[in-house]
Amino acid sequence: MTTTTSNTTNHSLVGNALQLLGVGLGPYVSDRLREAAGRGQYVPDDVGTLGDVGFDVAVMLRAMASGWNEVFRDHLGPVARSLVSEIRETRNRWAHMEPFDEDDLDRALDSIGRLLSAVGAQAESDRVHKAKHRLRRRRYGSEQSTAATGMEASAPVASAAELIHTPTEPATQPTEPEPAVIPPTPGIDGGEQIVALIQHGVSCRQQGEFRVAIASFGKAISINREHADAWYHRALTWGHMGQFERAVNDFNRVISLDRAFADAYNGRGYAQFCLGDDPKAIADFEAALTLAPDDDLTRANLDKARRRWAQRGGGY
Repeated sequence: MTTTTSNTTNHSLVGNALQLLGVGLGPYVSDRLREAAGRGQYVPDDVGTLGDVGFDVAVMLRAMASGWNEVFRDHLGPVARSLVSEIRETRNRWAHMEPFDEDDLDRALDSIGRLLSAVGAQAESDRVHKAKHRLRRRRYGSEQSTAATGMEASAPVASAAELIHTPTEPATQPTEPEPAVIPPTPGIDGGEQIVALIQHGVSCRQQGEFRVAIASFGKAISINREHADAWYHRALTWGHMGQFERAVNDFNRVISLDRAFADAYNGRGYAQFCLGDDPKAIADFEAALTLAPDDDLTRANLDKARRRWAQRGGGY
């Protein structure tokens, strides 16, 4: 497996783990926030309503960080606080399509599994930890993995359907027609169908099935060309596939529909950076920081783009 293919697969596996984190963490965060609000002890500043937490991992982690002292400190210890900070950075790297090597992936799975255990989401934690052990066996072999994890070589591991998707050969450009996506469901209106298509596409992307994801997002766009989220997720998927010009085109559409979509500026800036256009990347990262000034990864990307532009004789 080439380094590029490995990094792409690792990125997808981190996304799968974050998806499980959302499932396990969502009820816990929502319950703690509602309890604190009911006692009049806390009103979150950066979450408009308690319902906005939903299953959005970024919102959950941000709510935990901002409300730690008032809401979560008495339930979780300082180790969990460190895990929240670490996983926030991991999630930002994933959202910005940063590469993950084997060590990064191992650390991400370990930290996500530990936080899930801390909040009592044991089923999701077990799935993440089983995936981590499977990856260690693949990386080190059964004998070394047994010594490192204390698990027998024949112990069960997560299946592809549970979390892990490991391609058997490097990805190639498709030559056959695009695969089928979710067919229209009788009795479901267009808005619900778009949501289902986007969720399907995100799930496929997280499993490395990029062509299926592209087709699913494309179907959502065909139903409603003004739906910014459908364009945004297709843009992200083009980026995962290394098709950065297509990603830029879709990010352009997102921004034309929603000028305050900070992640779209982040994504377009990263795609511009990968295409070698440092001035445009710098402008996009600056725009993203104007909308989301606390995004440390965007700031780091901006610094990286400025340094490269300066090395090329630019103005920074």
